[in-house]
Amino acid sequence: MKLQLFIDPITKKIIGYNKFFTDTDLKDKDNIFIEGDMVEKLFQTGLNDKLYYIDGTILEKDIPDDYEKNLLELEEKRKLQIQLVQNENQLFMDNLIQGLSIEESTKQLKENRELLKESEIKLKELIETHKQDIMLYEQNKFQEEEKEKTYNYYVSILLLIRDENEYLEEWLEHFINVLNVDHIYLYDNESSVPVKSFLTSINSPYLDKITFVDWKSTKNTQEDACNHFLETYGIETKWIAPIDTDEFIQMNHTKTLKEFLMEHEQYASILCQWVHYNANGQEKKTAGSVMERFPTIADWYDWKSSGKKFIQTNRCNRFSRYNPVLRRSCLELDNEKNNKDSFQLNHYITKSYEEWKKKIQRGSCDPNVLREYKLFFELNPDMSYLNTEKNFTQGYGPNLNMLISH
Repeated sequence: MKLQLFIDPITKKIIGYNKFFTDTDLKDKDNIFIEGDMVEKLFQTGLNDKLYYIDGTILEKDIPDDYEKNLLELEEKRKLQIQLVQNENQLFMDNLIQGLSIEESTKQLKENRELLKESEIKLKELIETHKQDIMLYEQNKFQEEEKEKTYNYYVSILLLIRDENEYLEEWLEHFINVLNVDHIYLYDNESSVPVKSFLTSINSPYLDKITFVDWKSTKNTQEDACNHFLETYGIETKWIAPIDTDEFIQMNHTKTLKEFLMEHEQYASILCQWVHYNANGQEKKTAGSVMERFPTIADWYDWKSSGKKFIQTNRCNRFSRYNPVLRRSCLELDNEKNNKDSFQLNHYITKSYEEWKKKIQRGSCDPNVLREYKLFFELNPDMSYLNTEKNFTQGYGPNLNMLISH
């Protein structure tokens, strides 16, 4: 039998265990599992105040550390004071029988209540301080781990793409030349014209900045691609962000993207919030870049405080869709004002009406997000004259991308 252990990272005291873990739990970087003789020892001794997990071994220790001693003392005091308060009616009567005045007896009851309140405050402060100590301990652990790592790249972008070659030159130019990201991990999800072949045919100057991965559709193509990246290439780059071809990062101050990330390395993830752009009244695709053709921000508030996150690979256990599942005690910078002052993610979600229909027909890489045709008119109410009131739902995957009529 294998067990998942829960321990206090500082005291190393075993505070619990779990028999019912998943294959996903086995991959998480900070989880501890025991088996064989150690499981037997745990069950023989039972979970008690003396059991610790130190250097990969279960030990019994009679002398608790200062935190544990202080915690025990405060908990004992609190228990006694709770009893006094719970029995205060009896105490009040006993005091009167013993000759104390009503005023003196009332004063004593009041003091007992104040002492209980004081004990509860001290206990809460001790526990909160210990939580902060654990966070600091684990933050320092991350930093020590990362000192030992030699990353090939400081910041990279993860791109999952299917049949969007027509937008790729502008996108690569923006991220590599304008933002100076170090590398692109490009997952080609069964494009009809393979992306690598396309970029080679046009003599793209960015080929040496790209790692190409041929990626077949799965039950959750996006999530599985992100997790494959983390397991296969995560050790190569310190920061990663999963960004699509319809998304462009805009820096809102004089700092570069790398400078901004370097100043915020205490955070495991940093949200870059979406700003959604509409079709700018355009029915057809025209010449020019995406950013030039669609300068108008949509008056649309869904997904307002969402976006994509820059993630430190060493501090990420896995992805849920494109969102990171972080290790314990990791800090996240998700504050809307602070982040938008720094940068934003311009999302050209519809482009022109013609391009929107093509996007719907291309199919989704996320089975949980199948966009509806009518979404175009939510972002572009001024183009409602094109709305036939028929609605269609995007299919999932390249083999399921037929329009489904409602």
